Amino acid sequence: MGRQAHAVGTYGKVTTAKEGSKYVAKTRLRDLDGVTRPIEASGSSISGAENALRERIAERIIPVGDAALTGETKLRDLATFWLDEVRAERRLNQTTVELYERDTKNLVLPLLGEFRLRELTVGRVDSALKRLSRDGISKGKHGRVVLSLMMGLATRHDAVLSNPVRDAGRLPKSDLTPRALTVDELHALRTAIAEWRTGESVLGPRPDGQLATIIEVLLGTSMRIGEVLALRVCDVDVTTTPAVVVIAGTLVNTKKDGLFRQDHPKKARQSRMVAIPEFAAEALRRQLASMGEMAPTTLLFRSREGTALWPNNVRRQWRTVRDGSPHLRGLDLSLVTPHTFRRTVATTLARGSGSALAAEMLGHASEEVTKLHYIEHHPMVNPLTASVLESLAPRRAEEF
Repeated sequence: MGRQAHAVGTYGKVTTAKEGSKYVAKTRLRDLDGVTRPIEASGSSISGAENALRERIAERIIPVGDAALTGETKLRDLATFWLDEVRAERRLNQTTVELYERDTKNLVLPLLGEFRLRELTVGRVDSALKRLSRDGISKGKHGRVVLSLMMGLATRHDAVLSNPVRDAGRLPKSDLTPRALTVDELHALRTAIAEWRTGESVLGPRPDGQLATIIEVLLGTSMRIGEVLALRVCDVDVTTTPAVVVIAGTLVNTKKDGLFRQDHPKKARQSRMVAIPEFAAEALRRQLASMGEMAPTTLLFRSREGTALWPNNVRRQWRTVRDGSPHLRGLDLSLVTPHTFRRTVATTLARGSGSALAAEMLGHASEEVTKLHYIEHHPMVNPLTASVLESLAPRRAEEF
């Protein structure tokens, strides 16, 4: 019985000897076509020759433009191949691609980039993800997503037998629960925005009133802030009863294109048409009246220069009012963001008509997402239980 062949992409014993003025390191490599061939490299020292040989082997295992993967491939090289494939597929939007690039560079590679794929055991991956989670739960979650996608690719290329991320332990979950605003908080908030920087002593440009309108639209539509800022004149019809808004776009910012209007919400399947309450319709009527005659594709909310409002600038303006208005002192609003209004809509609809309607309004495919991340928990069980359980009451004497 002959000797067992090396696995594809691996090599045998390295021998190094001096030949002339240089050292030459030699071995036999089982190439990607399954054929075992001699391979050598030289250097000015024994270690130099052996390092040069390893580099030459790596080039053979992962040829430029082919990117064949083996257990000897470093995770850093796998990441490059994976990201190239993600870009080439053009299946994901640019913002997601750039998020994957950032998470790979900033979260995964600093911890695991120099490890070879065969060294990425379940235990090593589990330890790395828990280290990320200690710096922030979202970091652990994001790191796990991109690492799992990478190792899934390695599995499909037979570089590893299984994806170690799948068997890694569960990461801790955030203690934060969905927060909805109360009617009293909304009243105080509206008052604060209406009176912000309106005194006679105020210096500089005064607020243009758009923040108040944006918040009314958030409360009347359940939209995300980027979706509200992407609304066009043609997306609203305030002449009907009830008024209708078409949610068919969002603002995104990428390194490649800057800030632009995407022709669908966060996900394409979330495009929808919603009927809105009268308070939101009236806010939109005022906004349209202030604009005068405009082309149908004109954005409803614009800067003084006529350009789209940056979502981060609107968030910053909201924080300034939230943290500085005397009308909001004593209220616990430190964690309230524009997304809180979306949760407020979900909670209000769920308590009034059930979670299915809330999920439909928010554009969610699953009620579970809405329940877990958007509906504020209420300790009161449905009062219907009282009337149903009344059937268990003891009989009166006259009933015997």
